[in-house]
Amino acid sequence: MDAPVLLFVADPAGDQRGDGGYLLPGTLSNLEVASLDLRSFAVRNEGGNLKLEVGMAALENPLRAPVGFSVAVLDVFIKTAPGGDERLADTGFVTPSNQGWQHHLSISPLKSTFQKWDPSGGVEVQEGAFQVQTQGTTVHISTSLPAGQYQYWVMVSVFDPLTPTGVEAPSLGGNPSHLRSSLQNAPVPVDVLLAGEQQPVYREGTLPAVGRFRDGRPWWLLLLGGIGMAGAFWATLQLWRRENR
Repeated sequence: MDAPVLLFVADPAGDQRGDGGYLLPGTLSNLEVASLDLRSFAVRNEGGNLKLEVGMAALENPLRAPVGFSVAVLDVFIKTAPGGDERLADTGFVTPSNQGWQHHLSISPLKSTFQKWDPSGGVEVQEGAFQVQTQGTTVHISTSLPAGQYQYWVMVSVFDPLTPTGVEAPSLGGNPSHLRSSLQNAPVPVDVLLAGEQQPVYREGTLPAVGRFRDGRPWWLLLLGGIGMAGAFWATLQLWRRENR
């Protein structure tokens, strides 16, 4: 029996060119180009834990990487709590205000890393904190995070083992063997999970999340917070009345 689906989002086909003007490396075959095309994202409740499914147009593996693909790098950012980091790592994107992430899963042909944001401003990096399997053109990610109503940012970048970051950033140069863009400070991913038009988010650099975050704090804590704010307002109002009599 399939695990219950918590979220499913489809992504348009053939939009793996950033704002529409990205020029992918000319060395890529047609199937390798399709391996950069994000097509869907699903979230499931698998035995109380979060399972993610990233659907691609293709999953070519010319380098025979154990993970099952070697053209793309996948990044998934997850908002599981209030607050969070609004900078989406080194992708060149930021989140809308007050919509930061707490968990970042990066899946590369070389390695997979898990980052956990700390409220003090730091980021804890772990390896092997989740399991990755490929089936057809879908990447299955099993995590130990509790299943819930969260928000997500999902993106695909071009894998490059010769760079320090493991991804190829767009350049303004004219070398057809490299990823190119006419944008200054162009975001690194070539495709992002977005139901609408990609051009505005690439031009502005702010990427909206998919899904709906539900604050898991007990309702009585939120109620107490509301009562406290109301009490403070009432006390301030009474003080103002006394001073203006």
